[in-house]
Amino acid sequence: GGSGGEGTNGNMRKAEYRGGLESDQTRAQRGDEPKGGTSSALSSVVDTYKQLWTVVKLPSVQWLMLTLFTCKIPFAVTDGATSLKLVEYGVPKEQMAAFAPLLVLMGVLIPIGVGRYTNGPRPLSIFLIGFPLRMLSGVVYVLALIATKAVYSVPDASPPAWFYWLLVSGVVLHEVAMNLMFVAQMSFFAKVSDPSIGGSYMTLLNTIANLGSKWPISLSLSLLDEFTLTECHLQTKLGVDVGLADLSCAAGTASENAGAEVVNACVEGGGVCSTVVEGYNVQFAICTAAGILWLVLMSRRVLSLQALKDSAWHIKHKDDSQSR
Repeated sequence: GGSGGEGTNGNMRKAEYRGGLESDQTRAQRGDEPKGGTSSALSSVVDTYKQLWTVVKLPSVQWLMLTLFTCKIPFAVTDGATSLKLVEYGVPKEQMAAFAPLLVLMGVLIPIGVGRYTNGPRPLSIFLIGFPLRMLSGVVYVLALIATKAVYSVPDASPPAWFYWLLVSGVVLHEVAMNLMFVAQMSFFAKVSDPSIGGSYMTLLNTIANLGSKWPISLSLSLLDEFTLTECHLQTKLGVDVGLADLSCAAGTASENAGAEVVNACVEGGGVCSTVVEGYNVQFAICTAAGILWLVLMSRRVLSLQALKDSAWHIKHKDDSQSR
């Protein structure tokens, strides 16, 4: 009798279980799912954005945002236009592509080497060490561009060994400085992020950092031609300069009847464009001055950010205020 009762109870439980599954499936097919799941998910998203807005209003985060939005201005033209200028002055694209394996290797090794220093309590000190090194790499790139223009001005030029050493030294110094700043920056983000918000805090800081690194490059590239001064020289068929012409050297100024190889009005009129003032050099001088000014005005503020207590970076939750 006991075994029969257990069998009956087991069959009843199986039937209830199957009935529960069937009822859930039937409700899902009819679209009768409870609305609490959707509303709670939407409420969670809204609460997350409210928390992030509270984070943005923290004075410490606002100073960090100002730092991230301005610290890449001194490197705008170096990061945005150097490779373009090297190709323009004659360096083959194949030689530029040959630097890619070196960049990948350094991108792996440098973070490993500097990780032990950035994991400490003062990662922004490493950030400030990388800042002037990155400015110095810009100086090396300017020298490399001057050398490139001189070397490739000769037809069928064969660059000497020192030219490649100059290029490699600029690439290495730039990669070292850039990775020092990046690894230190990410270490600081991980150090100050509020764990109660999860990855949203880190995502916010990374987004701000990405915006701060992109807008100076976009602005630099858009204004590069504006800072460049060119002249149009008319020449005879024998190549004799006969004087200046009031014709534009800007790309796209040729008439509609000109051939595809005619890039501007000067060439269409039989002239040759020559650069009087290089926009890259003008922007580099401006960026260097901005970098020196940034170090003078912001370096102490940056060091003070890493000295703040964790409470300066964390938001107050309702549960914390009620418990107090």
